[in-house]
Amino acid sequence: MNRHTWTLGLALLAACCITTGALAQDGPPDRPGERPPDRPNRDEMRQRWEQRRAEQGGPARQSNWRNADPITAEQKQELLDFLQEFDPERHRRVQDMIERNPEQANRFLPIIYQRTQPMMDMKENDPEHFNAIVSERKLRGEVQSLVRRIRDAQQAGREDEAEQLTMKLRDALEQRFDVQQTLKEKRLERLEQQLKDLKEEVDNYEQEKDGLIDQRLAEYLSGEADAEAGFNLGPPPPPRD
Repeated sequence: MNRHTWTLGLALLAACCITTGALAQDGPPDRPGERPPDRPNRDEMRQRWEQRRAEQGGPARQSNWRNADPITAEQKQELLDFLQEFDPERHRRVQDMIERNPEQANRFLPIIYQRTQPMMDMKENDPEHFNAIVSERKLRGEVQSLVRRIRDAQQAGREDEAEQLTMKLRDALEQRFDVQQTLKEKRLERLEQQLKDLKEEVDNYEQEKDGLIDQRLAEYLSGEADAEAGFNLGPPPPPRD
């Protein structure tokens, strides 16, 4: 395996997650080999990530991505068709890897498929949310391109061109603002539903308090439940009729 194809595969793997945002880093990086005593380990960081994804209504990242199952020819074509339509640049890089090193592609494609699948599912199950995310990605690229073109025109003294591009930039920013508002509204809807579900769970547990305590007591004494287990190991009980 040559260095180019290996680097290409790693770059594709790093880029294959399509998300609506990124986690912020807290503080400057530590020197190699040092870890503050209060910094979480990898497992804790992964758990926090999964929790935040769940809170935001996003699909949870599968923890076994390094051992992703092989994909079928149909799944491979599904992935390529999806990337070609919604992420042409990434599609080009994937095709390049397939042509340059098919063996490496066979290892990376299942991982890329696994990480892209939530977006493919969203396209079918929540097209409004999906379209908003796709629009945000396209508008972000458009804004970045317009900013570069405006700066180039200004440096070259082409003031009329810079003014026209500035008007286009403002239109793009207005569109991006509206799209981001849509994404925030979708997130708010999910959070409101989660709050409603949590309130129902609290109410249901309260109604079943004595029975749940007696059940857990019996499980402790019989050894069926760990002594550290609380009352959140299963779904909430249904309310009494």
